[in-house]
Amino acid sequence: MASAFRDKNNAPAFRNRIHNQGSSSLSSAWKFILFLICWFVLNKVVKAVDAELTNEVNNYPNPLYQTNMFNTSVNFRQNVCRFSNEHDNGNHTLAKALKGFAIRAALGCPGIYCQTTEDGQSLDPNLPGLYVVLLDELARRSEFTWRDSFALMGRDTDEKGNKTFGDLLIWTTETYDISIDWWTKTTGRMRAGVDFPEGWYDGGIIMLQRKKEQETSSTFNPFTWVEPFSPWVWFMIVATIVSSGLVYWILEKIDDRSDRRKLDRDPVENIFLAGIAFTTHFEFHPKTKAAMLFTLSISFWALLTASAYTA
Repeated sequence: MASAFRDKNNAPAFRNRIHNQGSSSLSSAWKFILFLICWFVLNKVVKAVDAELTNEVNNYPNPLYQTNMFNTSVNFRQNVCRFSNEHDNGNHTLAKALKGFAIRAALGCPGIYCQTTEDGQSLDPNLPGLYVVLLDELARRSEFTWRDSFALMGRDTDEKGNKTFGDLLIWTTETYDISIDWWTKTTGRMRAGVDFPEGWYDGGIIMLQRKKEQETSSTFNPFTWVEPFSPWVWFMIVATIVSSGLVYWILEKIDDRSDRRKLDRDPVENIFLAGIAFTTHFEFHPKTKAAMLFTLSISFWALLTASAYTA
């Protein structure tokens, strides 16, 4: 009984110990959950910072490759024959042939497609221009780099004396791996050894005309043969045929030996023969020099008219 009595008296203390242990376990669980949340947030922050640092680009030219315009004492070109050999051997595809290669590029800045900061010492980080956008996209696809090995070459050739943009193109391609600027592809520059890739902009001269909307019809039109010439041209053709027949008739009247046949009696027959000449069938038989010269002019006129009609 004494033992039972002591257990009964110690029951509250036992319950307190159980309560304290439960509170301690619950507190540890909340601490563990808080630790997981902090770890998750911190991991996200670290990854974001790392991505920001990775995406940070260099807008400043490399001073090792920056030189004065038309300086022939330096050469920054690299040997890329090994990349061509690796591609020929099947080690790389053409799209990945320059993977890991740092291209030394000369950019024509400032210009319409390449913007720099106000001091001209670096590319504009907010609006660098189309050249930079294209190079970044090519580098991303082909997995080469250029941001750490480029130079700003400038575009003012007047200050260098009697120099042209063609001279600038040849100098930059002989000094750097590639020259990025608004270069027009010409035979003279290609003969000088400049190799042009497929461009993104066609600067050639072309002629454009608004397309006329024509209604297609399946109905038969018996007068389509008159469409090659306008009505005024047909009028002048008829007038030429009639006047030529009358002139030949007059020549026959003046000298009845102008033609082997007797054509001085009916001017309609002469007009008919002139009309036959329009179809490139020559039925005149001139004998005199005047008649020969006149019929030669009729034949030549018929040749030009028929060529224009069938063109």
